[in-house]
Amino acid sequence: MTLVSLACALPNLSMTHNDLSDRYGILDNEDYIMMENQDHPALNSVVGDGPSWKSYNRWLCFPADSMTLDCRDHESDQSWNLIDPEERDGMGFYAVMDVSHEGLYYRFESPGWFSYENCHQQIDEIQELLDGQKGICVFAADIPSEEDLNGAEEGNSSAWVFYGIKSLAGKSMAPIYEAVELYHGPL
Repeated sequence: MTLVSLACALPNLSMTHNDLSDRYGILDNEDYIMMENQDHPALNSVVGDGPSWKSYNRWLCFPADSMTLDCRDHESDQSWNLIDPEERDGMGFYAVMDVSHEGLYYRFESPGWFSYENCHQQIDEIQELLDGQKGICVFAADIPSEEDLNGAEEGNSSAWVFYGIKSLAGKSMAPIYEAVELYHGPL
């Protein structure tokens, strides 16, 4: 089996996922149909740049209280609240949802960089979906690590790019689900 077929066959090579199905009654039939009918990967490697891989979105559901939200600087990965307000300009921030669940760590990042204000607005919208909820589901594509592509042992963390989030309070989805390169630049 090639690395490409292995990467496409497994939802995440770096972790053994415990049951991350919807235990909260959040997802409906349309959500599952959307996931199953993807005709393009959400993410893929740059052609000619190392091992080739593709990643499709899937739903992962967690307890809402296991998620923390942040806007981070793309250069330093520093939290927005630690950055001098005078330096919070430009298009250098991305939304992050960190989840620690059953001994595993998941990092979900937005698919691009935003202004500080737009990143904070996105975090506020996600927080509204989390407030008062027991569960939250994230529609995201896995980013295989170099260790994944080289067949290393399973780890306890993984990185994802999120394209949607849903709770019983509502849903927020990216407007498109077309293939994108791993590019963290202005959208």
